[in-house]
Amino acid sequence: LFFFYCSGDHRDLHSFPTRRSSDLIVGGVKLPTGSSRFGTGSTDVLMALTYGHEERRWYAWTDVRYLLTTQGRGVNRGDVFFYDAAFGVRPWLLSYEQPDLVLIAEVNGTHIGAARSGGINLPNTGGDFLTVGPALFFTYRNYALKGGVAFVVWQSLDGVQLDVPIEGVIAFEGHF
Repeated sequence: LFFFYCSGDHRDLHSFPTRRSSDLIVGGVKLPTGSSRFGTGSTDVLMALTYGHEERRWYAWTDVRYLLTTQGRGVNRGDVFFYDAAFGVRPWLLSYEQPDLVLIAEVNGTHIGAARSGGINLPNTGGDFLTVGPALFFTYRNYALKGGVAFVVWQSLDGVQLDVPIEGVIAFEGHF
């Protein structure tokens, strides 16, 4: 379940359609799904504020997100606060009919609260980490291929936990 509010698409009328900014408030609810082996059993709420600025060559995005977790199967996994910033550049200014590439640099931070059970913080849970990394956004008309990697540059995990050395994602989109 999701809800959102967009305060608008703020366009510079003198340079339209080459420059625009937008902000968005997003929220969602995760219902308790999955089996006891795979699901969390909790109902969680996500709230986010985002801002983006696009120009023909330059892009900038930022967001803050908060995941409020509730107890499921006797454990509250700990709330999560995310903060992100990304800057992109389109190296070649091409027409819509041509393939298009945007190169992106990202900085992503995460704070995870300690998991709790019976009102007691569980050991070896929670902490903070910061990642940086490159990404790309390749589009052709109404199709897009996105991908990137993130490298941990700083972390402060509570107790003994596995390090998060690298993360990656690749996605394909089609808009019809």
